[in-house]
Amino acid sequence: MANNTANGQTKFWLQVFSNSKVNGALYLGDHLPSYGWAWPTETYLQRRLRLLRASADEASSADRASLDEISCATEQLQLERSEMFH
Repeated sequence: MANNTANGQTKFWLQVFSNSKVNGALYLGDHLPSYGWAWPTETYLQRRLRLLRASADEASSADRASLDEISCATEQLQLERSEMFH
């Protein structure tokens, strides 16, 4: 049975190659009508990606805000220490 399947596949590919433009067969692909096509929009994956990016931006904004608070607190602490020693 495997030989029949392999043989059938071989015959199929032989037909494909013998009917190709390279081997002199008639090819009308260049004359087929063209159709306008656009990528799908508002799919689940696109909406999910947009949601994840928005939440990542919010998280990075929160991280930046907390880093700003930490740096301000660090500067204030350094200033207080320097005033104590002067």
